[in-house]
Amino acid sequence: MTVLAVQEPSLVVLCGPAGCGKSTFAARWFRETEVLCADTVRGWLCDNPAEQGINESVFEVLHRIAELRLANGRLTVIDATNLEASARLPLRQLARRARLPSHLIVISADLETIRERNQRRDRRVDDGVLRGHLHMVEHLDAALEKERWGRIDRIDAQQLESAEVVRTTLPPVRFEEEGPFDVVGDVHGCLSELDTLVRELGYDEDGEHPEGRRLVFVGDLVDRGPDSVGVLRRVLPWVEQGRALFVPGNHDDKLARWLHGRAVKVTGGLATTVGEWQQLSAPEERLLRRRFLAVMKEAPHYLWLDGGRLLVSHAGLEERDHGRTGDAVSAFCLFGKTTGKVIDGYPERLDWAADYEGAAYVAHGHVPVRLPQWRNRVADIDLGVVFGGDLCAMRWPEKTFVTVPAEKAWWGGGRWGAAEPADTMTPSDEATAG
Repeated sequence: MTVLAVQEPSLVVLCGPAGCGKSTFAARWFRETEVLCADTVRGWLCDNPAEQGINESVFEVLHRIAELRLANGRLTVIDATNLEASARLPLRQLARRARLPSHLIVISADLETIRERNQRRDRRVDDGVLRGHLHMVEHLDAALEKERWGRIDRIDAQQLESAEVVRTTLPPVRFEEEGPFDVVGDVHGCLSELDTLVRELGYDEDGEHPEGRRLVFVGDLVDRGPDSVGVLRRVLPWVEQGRALFVPGNHDDKLARWLHGRAVKVTGGLATTVGEWQQLSAPEERLLRRRFLAVMKEAPHYLWLDGGRLLVSHAGLEERDHGRTGDAVSAFCLFGKTTGKVIDGYPERLDWAADYEGAAYVAHGHVPVRLPQWRNRVADIDLGVVFGGDLCAMRWPEKTFVTVPAEKAWWGGGRWGAAEPADTMTPSDEATAG
């Protein structure tokens, strides 16, 4: 049995020749209101579901309804051949603008199968059209290599009847995770302070709490402080074994990009972590690299917890993007709301929390502040421990703060209440961070 995991909400696009079973499959696994069928729209517009002469109007209507459904956070399935790149492009754009995943399901078939099924259809398609569709399917892989789909599944028409669709929530949405939690601010390699805070919160050395509480890290585990490698060795096992939760910060993201061999500037805070990394033995380096990159690959850019009452992100997240995903959402979670301009070496930030009116409480770090406090249900818990401030945890659902002081100022030059230096962002990041 083939199992297709469909995220909810998302845009699901069916792609395949006429007669391959797309509509039957859609009717079996999706609600009638979730499926937008091109033939149905043709019937709405001219009472003839087979009329091809009004395709421009048909897809204008179909795209508009899909846009509105996605804006409302509804799973939307597009039932059409979608074999031409020009048909798929506006659909990918709809999903990107809605900040929701795009999922292409490609259904292949042989000529004999679709001929036989075509004969059973009320609206038969000319044999030449069927052959043309199969020709496009044969050349589809080359086209899809150039297209950015969130996910592509391929299935043969003969497997459709036994296929099963399983609905899953988006990775950041963990409403079933009810806590209680202790959300820890930016650690930045300050291992000793982390150990002190964790003990004060009541956790043992394995990251377990006698009352069943769980640690949640807002990211920036590394850079600037004295022992970034030690922090990873401490935290990664807790995350791997499900005893702690983690969302990445921009410094964690930059380290991951460096480990993947991408072009990043090894300056500032990253240089301290790279220096530690290069002191590891080859076996230690391979193991830590594998574990860190595995955790980074699985970590969502934010966590929406406790029935939607608490959201945790490195740099926060505006309410309109709660329950959304995509490049723009990820950039906001890593860097906050920026204008794209750099002033005195720092990206110019916008104070999104000043206007926040969301229902969920939001805990974040990224911008070092002197004292933790709730403002419009938003709490910045980066107290600049690496600059000589405190390491902070927000206790949930109590909404209280626990802090421990830095043992010393490990890194100079930090700006309180400011953004991260611009070298922690890539040019593409700066372009999308707003």
